[in-house]
Amino acid sequence: MDHLAKAVISAFAFLELSEDDVVNPHDAVRVMGSMTADLRECNNAERKALEDAVRAQLVEEKRLGGSAEVTQFLEGFIDNLFADE
Repeated sequence: MDHLAKAVISAFAFLELSEDDVVNPHDAVRVMGSMTADLRECNNAERKALEDAVRAQLVEEKRLGGSAEVTQFLEGFIDNLFADE
């Protein structure tokens, strides 16, 4: 499940952080909305795997001195994903 969680995080990061000339912003919002709706149906084990993957990726990003934009995205990912619950 870890690899699936990492793939989901990468897809969200790509859609959220890409410039408008790379990904159409309206399409990105539509796809992220659809992905969010599906992810809100996660069971507890799936949600924990996603949260653990975000934490691990955040630690690695900070360790490698990654961009502030990616770090900020990861820090807010879970809270933003499940904000309406």
